[in-house]
Amino acid sequence: MSQPQITLYRFKVSLIGDRYVPAEELHRIIDVSANAPFFALHEAIYEAFDRYDPHLCKFLLTRQEVKYIEDLFNATEEVGDMALVDDSDFEEDEDYTLHDWASYTIADAALKEQDCIYYWFDFGDDWIHRLQLEQIFQIDDDEPEREGYIAAVIEKVGKSPEQYGDDSIWMDEEMQESLGLMILMEMCDPAKNISMTWADLELEGVAEDLWERGFIEKPESDDEPVTITDEGREAAAAFSQMLEEVMKQGGW
Repeated sequence: MSQPQITLYRFKVSLIGDRYVPAEELHRIIDVSANAPFFALHEAIYEAFDRYDPHLCKFLLTRQEVKYIEDLFNATEEVGDMALVDDSDFEEDEDYTLHDWASYTIADAALKEQDCIYYWFDFGDDWIHRLQLEQIFQIDDDEPEREGYIAAVIEKVGKSPEQYGDDSIWMDEEMQESLGLMILMEMCDPAKNISMTWADLELEGVAEDLWERGFIEKPESDDEPVTITDEGREAAAAFSQMLEEVMKQGGW
């Protein structure tokens, strides 16, 4: 009887965009098994670049290399945390697909060798990673009774950049306050019907600030939705009006 096999996908991960570093100076090699969910690939990249503070992130399944970063904004297939997404936002968009990274596997994406996909971490500092699928191969399964999947960083070339360097927007207190108000404004919009937990706001780095300013009430559990105070709604309305005035004057 032949020995069971495991199919592995080998990705070369490098940085592009404003935080570009030449791949020959900085890259990571990551192996993930076909049955691994994209969440496992996210965790491997997070570990590979020595990050310590989580942020919102997503995968963009372009399957081909993009020439311009702007092309990623028009990606029609993404993989992300569905727990943070209102499905109704996409019901009428037949050209857009969002997969749940907790259940959508590497095999599900039907990637081919040399395909490129992208991973966008932190929607403020915008760490954009290029993942090239270098090889699909099989190894013997020495533990056929095992449960789970494989996701391993097998090579690290170059020192990981600091997560919060001098150019990080999170080092700018005024920018962080504005981000908190923008999120608050979105939560107050009845048309969007957005509910966020304390944990969600912590991911964005604004939970403590909004609470200390009296704009939200802190729930008993981090996984419970926060309650917006009257002061918070007034602040969101004032910020929305300020944005409208700015746009009337020609933008920022």
